[in-house]
Amino acid sequence: MDKTDRERALIESLKLQMDSLLQKKQAVDLGIEGLKQEIARQVMRQESLERSLEESRRIAAGIEEKAHLSAAKILAEAEALVAVKREKLSAIEQEIALLRAELEEKASGEPVPQKDDDNLHSTAQNSPDGISSPQHHNTDSYPNFSRVAASRASGDDNIYSMKLVGFVNARHFVVFGGATGPVHAHSWQVETEVDVPRGIGDTIEFSRVSQAVSAALGPYENTILNQVHPFDLILPTTENIAMYFFNRLDEYLAKLGLKLYQLSLWETPTRGIQVNNHNLALDKQIAAELKARDGNAAYREAAAILDPDFAKLDQREKELANNKKLLSKPPPVSAGSRRGPYSTRQYLLAAVLILFLSLLAYQHILWTPVEQRFPWGSDSWGHLFKAEMLYEQIQQGNYYPQFTEYWYNGVQPFRYWAPLPYYALAGLRGLSGDIFTAGHLYIYLCALLGALSWLLLSRRMGLWPAVMAALVWLLWQDNVRVAFSEGNLPRVLATALLPLLFALFLHIITRRKSYGAIIAVILTVQLTLLCHAMIAAVYCLSLALFVFFLWVFQGCSVKDLARGLMVLAAGVLTSSWWLLPSLSGGITGIDAQAVKQVVQFVPAHISLSPLCRFKNVEIIYWGISLIMLLLSSLATWKSKPAWARSLVVCGIILLLITFPLFRAIYITLPLSHLLWPLRFSSFAALAVLASGFTLELEEKRQRWLQSSTVAACLLVVLLVFLLVDCLFSFRLLAHTGTRPFTIIQSGEFIKQEPGWRVATIDLSQLGSAPSFTFSEMAGLEQVFGWAWQGAVTSRNIMLLNTGLEQQYYPFLFRSCVDLGATDLVVKEDV
Repeated sequence: MDKTDRERALIESLKLQMDSLLQKKQAVDLGIEGLKQEIARQVMRQESLERSLEESRRIAAGIEEKAHLSAAKILAEAEALVAVKREKLSAIEQEIALLRAELEEKASGEPVPQKDDDNLHSTAQNSPDGISSPQHHNTDSYPNFSRVAASRASGDDNIYSMKLVGFVNARHFVVFGGATGPVHAHSWQVETEVDVPRGIGDTIEFSRVSQAVSAALGPYENTILNQVHPFDLILPTTENIAMYFFNRLDEYLAKLGLKLYQLSLWETPTRGIQVNNHNLALDKQIAAELKARDGNAAYREAAAILDPDFAKLDQREKELANNKKLLSKPPPVSAGSRRGPYSTRQYLLAAVLILFLSLLAYQHILWTPVEQRFPWGSDSWGHLFKAEMLYEQIQQGNYYPQFTEYWYNGVQPFRYWAPLPYYALAGLRGLSGDIFTAGHLYIYLCALLGALSWLLLSRRMGLWPAVMAALVWLLWQDNVRVAFSEGNLPRVLATALLPLLFALFLHIITRRKSYGAIIAVILTVQLTLLCHAMIAAVYCLSLALFVFFLWVFQGCSVKDLARGLMVLAAGVLTSSWWLLPSLSGGITGIDAQAVKQVVQFVPAHISLSPLCRFKNVEIIYWGISLIMLLLSSLATWKSKPAWARSLVVCGIILLLITFPLFRAIYITLPLSHLLWPLRFSSFAALAVLASGFTLELEEKRQRWLQSSTVAACLLVVLLVFLLVDCLFSFRLLAHTGTRPFTIIQSGEFIKQEPGWRVATIDLSQLGSAPSFTFSEMAGLEQVFGWAWQGAVTSRNIMLLNTGLEQQYYPFLFRSCVDLGATDLVVKEDV
């Protein structure tokens, strides 16, 4: 029983499997049948397409034949009508001539000799454009032809020949080796010689021949030949033009019963082509080209009507051909996309935001207590002394003082030191009433000017990315260090002009017709040079490096590169009235090798460490956030325009040259003793900030950045990191100090003595405070101390530093006495 059940179950299972296999077989059969039907449909479609193509060719041939027949019919009817009109016109002219002769005979009482036909037609007047033709014939739009020679015997069949000369004024271009030449103009001189048969020699007129020539060649007057048939099919070389003109003119003259014997086409007075035979091969070539072009167009139209898929394939073929053509061309020169213009309201909102945040950041500098309004930077006091001296001299009517006796046996204060910052400080001194308050206001206004200048890059970066960069620029640690710790007030104004200079320079590189911007760049270079000559030289070299890499990245042409360099050179040369005198003496007169030995380079583990600034606030700190910004720029490299990529490369190069690793290379460069590596820090910061906050338009970015939300989040994160990093340095550096009481007490003490010159022995550790205190407050002349490079005796003074460092005290004291020092102020720990 169990065995029977198992067999029955097995049979049922086999039946089920057989049913399943049968179902699968049916499905496969259905699939095969479907494929057969699909193949049949494709075959029918292919046959339909072939029939469509055949029908389109037949239609095109019929259209072409009808067009030729219609054109020939219209032309024959027109020529017949014109011939009749010309005969009537000729008869009327003869009648008019006879009547005029009879009137003259009756008026004079003497018979008037009859004029022959040739003389009659030689009385034709010139049309306004110099075309020789009868008064009644308007040929203003045709080339001018006039009779030039007597008749010539030409055998038994020809009684004489007519010669005419005219001009065809037109333009053309020629293609050689796949390269298209420029469009240029010619005034081709056309000389024709027409044989007049014996049978019509007495009836043919010059006017009819001239009209035939004008009708044949007139359509080419004042045109670009490449755009006119048949030169849209064949190249308009002088040879092709001459042969085609001969063929067409020969056909026109044949209808008058004449034969064109010779045609000469002169491209220049000394170079021409002469044709004597009708070129049938040229006519066949033109007909074949025309038929191929028109037939192809008609075929495509008919096929597109009969089969919609053909239109899609045809469009795809055209797109591929266009893409191939574009790829064969050299890549276009583009520095990057420009954003749409922003409204005045948006710019005002951005400017107000920058102004508000700048006041918030610098409020403790602008409104500081009176007893704490003094600078603490090493060079601040010396620059304020020159500004105070200038203010006093201006009040006395001396607007450009050439000499001050208070420093180094007499010095020209505005020969080595550029004058513009001191005039700005003197003006603020007059407004604020105090030179120290003027100094703080000067630093704030320079920071604000630099931040607002970033808005000029809004069309390149985007408005809000430009605002982000401006906010970072307000607090940027190196800018703050130069202003407060270093106290280099001339460089502060030069740094404020840097975003303005870069924005204008980028404009003249990428937009050729920008004469106003060119003048603005020249003026900005002049202003920068009158702030700090060496910083101006650094900026010009950095801009030259930038435009070179912009050319490498195909963001500008060679002409753009040359124009940018010439504009920078023009800005420097037009400042020669001050620059040339400043280059003699001062730091430029010091031994270059000696200066190169003290050029400062900062190791990366110090300048990039966020902790070292807390140990020494005066050390240069690039910022760890700057490295993050560089890494972000490299990660989004493909989403940046060419000018931003150029800035990334420039920023990396200018960052690297500040490291001691590159010292051996850098000091071998020309002018390296004047162009110190750390002076490139301002442009390096601008390069990294501008490139880091710049992205191309959404459709040109990398896929993961095409979302505006993702791009905005990335920029906000970078902004937060930069602001946090900068705020630490800003709190450490941006503050004021109290009076230097020890130095003031020393000044008051030596003032009580009968001396009149003082030397400060401090290895420059006291900065410029003694220079201001001893000169401005105590009224003592100074022979040694801060900023000795501008002294006439700078070489001798430099040796005093060497004597002090090497502890050659007898030499030091003797030299101070030789320089006229009556008092010595020595720092205790020196």
